[in-house]
Amino acid sequence: MTQFDLSQVVSMEITQSWMEVDTARITLLGAHRPERGNYILIAFDSDFVFAGRVINYHIRRGAGQPYFTEVLVASPLWYLTKQYIPSEYSYLIPGVTDNPRDYIRVWLGDRQWSSTTGLDWEDGWLMEVPNWSEEYAYQLLHFNPTRHTKWDGLLAICDKYSMGFYAVPEGAFDFYEFRFYTEEWLHLVFDKSDYIKELSESDLRSFEVFYDYSPDSRFNRVLVTGQGKGSEWDYIFAQKEDNFVTWKDIRPVEYCYEVPEIDVDEAAVYADTLLERFEEKSPLITVTTRKLPHIGGRYYLPGLRVELSGFGDILEQSLWRIYRVTHHFRAGEEPSTTLYLADFEDLSHPFVASENPFRKLGEEVTNKILKSIGREHPGSVPRSLRESLGGPTALKPVQILEIHDDGTADVKVLETGEEFKNVKIL
Repeated sequence: MTQFDLSQVVSMEITQSWMEVDTARITLLGAHRPERGNYILIAFDSDFVFAGRVINYHIRRGAGQPYFTEVLVASPLWYLTKQYIPSEYSYLIPGVTDNPRDYIRVWLGDRQWSSTTGLDWEDGWLMEVPNWSEEYAYQLLHFNPTRHTKWDGLLAICDKYSMGFYAVPEGAFDFYEFRFYTEEWLHLVFDKSDYIKELSESDLRSFEVFYDYSPDSRFNRVLVTGQGKGSEWDYIFAQKEDNFVTWKDIRPVEYCYEVPEIDVDEAAVYADTLLERFEEKSPLITVTTRKLPHIGGRYYLPGLRVELSGFGDILEQSLWRIYRVTHHFRAGEEPSTTLYLADFEDLSHPFVASENPFRKLGEEVTNKILKSIGREHPGSVPRSLRESLGGPTALKPVQILEIHDDGTADVKVLETGEEFKNVKIL
């Protein structure tokens, strides 16, 4: 495995996002065929901003034109998306199994990290879940070794226990240092004053602010409906609203969420959670700088906060958090950096975790479905499955195959493969 020659670079774009895999897209003059395992290190002014392995390449040529080669490179985090959770580490049960830190240590290759993932770590970089055996006694996680990757597991642990991770390239080597911490500790790192850099208008090449007031992102009334326990018809159990959008006394923008078999208290919590998410007013800000900005010799990383000055006429605040950084380079031009900013405080999820309320509600709905199956088909669903619904992001243990007019549905339990007809869930 050798370093790949970048002497004929035409253009280069490096993208780093919060709790995602760093990538680099490089265009080279000529036809190049990097070997399997070739690695690429990228530095500006002796500061390394990226290190990774070649994932694929594309050679192209127009009529009468020279060859160009486009190479995609990914950081070592990419391997976590292609490796599956070992079966012996498929359950996290507080008080019975080891702490999630011990699971992550194994997933990263333990002391063979270099050959397993390329992610370096030390015990002090992997924090334990606070009060693991007490506070989280009922918060189980269950992974399917044939469907859930290590990346799925890592995001699920962060989501369940309010933790997060980040990784940075290390010097002149093709590996990243990996850190996994509680959200409180992450705030101490990324919110400290040493990391806050002021960007003024003189630093900028371009500046954009995007506000979205469309019905898809701005609701001012949330209705939560569902059947009462043991009831045969629907009720509106909870309603939450404000005056964000009004037309005289009418509130025209509303969202309706239906949950089978709920009570008033549960519905009220759902309504509050959803409306709070819908009413967030944070814009998305894009800043492109004339040069690569850095703090104390280190370039900006996603998660860090930035102070913008001189934009009080269109911005209500000055401090914003980076959720993505893109470094640009083109032959014969000055390098530049684009910062993508927003006002988000939840460092345990990628970006704003905009789908998190829906994911948690989805888990609750899945729980209701499994309980309904268990009532109508006693013994068909293992109790351990019903107790471990905190699946990784976007992975559901239950699939609804068909919904019937009488309010029942045909469902399939993905973990067991069993299908059940006419289950009463709606």
